[in-house]
Amino acid sequence: MPTDFSIRPAESGDAGSICRIARDVHRTVVEHRASVTQRTLEFTNDERFYVKAMRTGDRAVFVGAAGADVVGYVLVCEETAPDDLTSIPHALIDEIAVDPRYRHAGIGKALIARAEQWARSHGLTVVQLAVWEFNDHAIRAFQRAGYRTLMRKMEKVLNLPGNS
Repeated sequence: MPTDFSIRPAESGDAGSICRIARDVHRTVVEHRASVTQRTLEFTNDERFYVKAMRTGDRAVFVGAAGADVVGYVLVCEETAPDDLTSIPHALIDEIAVDPRYRHAGIGKALIARAEQWARSHGLTVVQLAVWEFNDHAIRAFQRAGYRTLMRKMEKVLNLPGNS
């Protein structure tokens, strides 16, 4: 596990590595949801999605790098529309992930701090995020960083007549 890493703004050449990490997370989510939904959800983001996010003023992508390797990333954006939780503009950590081989090295903590720094620099005083209920490690990491649960999204899969 590396102890030397840096956090920096993502560059277009990082998009492939970001997609690889994002696809790994997506596979984990699908594994946990497949037993509930009985269908596979497609991973729809591609390198162009992340490159576009890097070039848009209301969002930013930062990467954790160990040497030349991108081993984690965070996508943070500004949300201006009121929602169920706040009526003020706020930051949303839309995606955050660390390569499993590099977990527990402080990269996730540093990515969260960098997203919060970006929010402050944009005059935002609230940061929100969503985390999968099965992801105990991430929940604990966010709690250690000062995040608290405000609401819970729940679902029930209904059987329709003829679909047992």
